[in-house]
Amino acid sequence: MIEKILVTGATGNVGFKTVQDLLEKKAFVKCAVRSVKKAKKMGLFFSSDVVKFDYLSPHGFELVLDDVDKILIIAPLDANMYLMLIPFLDYIPKRYVKQVVFLSALGVDRDETNPLRQIELKIQKMKIAHTIVRSNFFMQNFTTGFLSDGVSKGTIKISAGEGATSFMDSRDVAEFLSVVLTEQEHENKIYEITGNEAITYNQAASTMAEVLKRDIKYLDVNEEEMRRVLKNKGISKDTVEFMLSLYRPVRKGLAARITPTFNEVLRKNPRKFEEFLNETVVKKIPSTAFI
Repeated sequence: MIEKILVTGATGNVGFKTVQDLLEKKAFVKCAVRSVKKAKKMGLFFSSDVVKFDYLSPHGFELVLDDVDKILIIAPLDANMYLMLIPFLDYIPKRYVKQVVFLSALGVDRDETNPLRQIELKIQKMKIAHTIVRSNFFMQNFTTGFLSDGVSKGTIKISAGEGATSFMDSRDVAEFLSVVLTEQEHENKIYEITGNEAITYNQAASTMAEVLKRDIKYLDVNEEEMRRVLKNKGISKDTVEFMLSLYRPVRKGLAARITPTFNEVLRKNPRKFEEFLNETVVKKIPSTAFI
């Protein structure tokens, strides 16, 4: 019997690529989306089930989870994500769900108040098989995420100091998630995945300048300046503070950790930053993601 996998945030960055990878594995995918119009535009209706979904609308949970065997939860980038997800997480055990996979972030276990960590703990308390995947920051932040505007203008302003980061290509993260969702030996495990090289934001800027053949520099700013930049992008106050909290460990060098997990599970190396740029910017292979 083919299992049905629910992917939340299926029109978003990692979610959409995960759906594609699952379909290539001949999986039966159900896409949970906030915008049916966007899902239709992206072509999801042609290859999978699509259902409108909102964490803040519990009356729709029954339809969303109907006949679902496994769930991939990709939380929205919101400081209140834990409070948003509580009703849905409480409802999951009422259905016949076999496994819950949650995309989290590297290092959240150092702070029990981090909303991603709170979601992890909530899932771990469920009497359901679960898998937590903690990824490091995405390379796509530079090309399609919140740093892309700075890249296009030639100056990346962020409060990251000289701390290095073992960036991940979100396509590699999606592939990892698709494997975890379709192979049995990954239940009740926590995986921490990173790239196989750690580079500073200054090095990232230099690499982009070389590959894109134009001036791009990194400007280390204090938190107040980063707060101003993010607010000017229309990001809510609470979410800005959450994002600032994610970069404090970067300044301390805690995002530089490299793990062998990706290679051990997929039997191949994750993409390097220059490789990512050549594929997605120079050759223009579609690629999106955030944080």
